[in-house]
Amino acid sequence: MLERDPQVRHIIQSAKLDEPLSENVLNLIEDVEVTKNFVDLSTHRVFYFHAKPPNGNGIKANVVFLHDQTNSASIWKEGYTLQTFAAFGYNCLALDLPGMGRTGGDSVEEEDRPDFFCEFVETLALHEVIVVGTSQAGQYIIPLLTKRPDKFYITCVIAVALSGTNKLDSDAAKDIATPCLVVRGELDTSLGLNADNNLKHLANARLLVVPRGKHLCHISDPHFFHQAVLNFLDIVLKNVIRKSTFVTRI
Repeated sequence: MLERDPQVRHIIQSAKLDEPLSENVLNLIEDVEVTKNFVDLSTHRVFYFHAKPPNGNGIKANVVFLHDQTNSASIWKEGYTLQTFAAFGYNCLALDLPGMGRTGGDSVEEEDRPDFFCEFVETLALHEVIVVGTSQAGQYIIPLLTKRPDKFYITCVIAVALSGTNKLDSDAAKDIATPCLVVRGELDTSLGLNADNNLKHLANARLLVVPRGKHLCHISDPHFFHQAVLNFLDIVLKNVIRKSTFVTRI
């Protein structure tokens, strides 16, 4: 478990998230191959996209993307999020959640959603993951901040207007040291603002507002989103995760 550390909080709060992304790396986006895959879990045959760094480049970390209730995993491909993150060295997976997209079947009850997500990650043998989730995806993610998985670590969370944050006790949140970039659109004054108010209590939370962004602010301004998140992950990987004794296989 990552322990609370005032120095880590300072690093996260002071990190510059508007640094320009490397043009040389951005030029690699067209070389990224996005494949279509299925994996059989206990309750569903799950469809997912997979994109990894092109040209045999090394992998910095694994990133799993979870969509909202009105879209599917395609939202991450169509917005070139998978391709962009893969170009910058991340092993990216985006799944269709149960009852949606090409996964189909019945939806999973809210209380079973964290276990479903754990089974997906464990089945693919991902030992450490960064999770990017939007809106309803919070029901898969938020409980795992306190009820930690046994077989893998969530090393960082990018929380875009997540639901279910009201169930996170503010006092308990202060002891959750998982780095978290809490993102909302400027125009999202309902769920996004509620998530901000609840997640700001996390020990290593950083709040970010997307100018003129709507609820799904990663769609409102993809460039702003990609730039801010990639800068945040770069800081976290170099200054937090690499120094943590609980991370072993990134």
